[in-house]
Amino acid sequence: MKRVFIPILMCISSVFLMGTAYDDKNFSSVLAKECVIATKRLNVRTGPGVEYPVVTSLAEDTKLSVIGAINNWFVVILPDQSVGMVSKNFVNITKFKEVSQGADDEIIRQESDELEEEIIYAEESPAERLFLLVNEARMKNHLTAYSWDNQLNEAARIKVEDMAENHYFGHESPNLGTPFLMLRDIGIFYKTASENIANSESIESAHEKMLNSLAHKSNLLSKRYNKMGIAVLENPDADGKFLIVQIFIEA
Repeated sequence: MKRVFIPILMCISSVFLMGTAYDDKNFSSVLAKECVIATKRLNVRTGPGVEYPVVTSLAEDTKLSVIGAINNWFVVILPDQSVGMVSKNFVNITKFKEVSQGADDEIIRQESDELEEEIIYAEESPAERLFLLVNEARMKNHLTAYSWDNQLNEAARIKVEDMAENHYFGHESPNLGTPFLMLRDIGIFYKTASENIANSESIESAHEKMLNSLAHKSNLLSKRYNKMGIAVLENPDADGKFLIVQIFIEA
């Protein structure tokens, strides 16, 4: 297994150095393995930003293999086996890498008689980690992955900060009102919407508890909703715990 993995890393690095102008030291591995384009046409670029040249444009539902990320851009293998970069905001993750149970999310150590190597995985934000866990659960249940939505993430951030600053835990805010009023005031339009909130010692624990709650699970595995926003914040009123807000909408 290791004899295969090492040449792949070397090949990826050489592609970056020859084909782009950015520093490949920012490259990080991710849990995502495959994705599909979630917009009608998506530009593929040589680097992680709109300032980089476009190498091709791909149609909606085109499948891509994910080999890593730089900031908010996935490094992908294109249908013609070349390498390019696409914005995470315009793709849906459809498959995740398998991680051995009990393995550290940041460092996975592989050992053999001939070679010992450490592979470092860049630490994702708590919100990104939870987003991946939710979509992994959806994939296991043969459901379409939720889209990463910056506007909904901002709405979730506003709500979680409101809970922390005003020392309450509930769906109705003394300042923002219900989640539906909050979304309306922010300017987010939707057909239907819902909200999950949690207060837990870890992202993984919160995710498991919500999956074991019928009401929360119905949002996580909904066939109606297609977008989700997430925000995570350390709870100032409970050491070692996180406040979590998930907002779901049918756009």
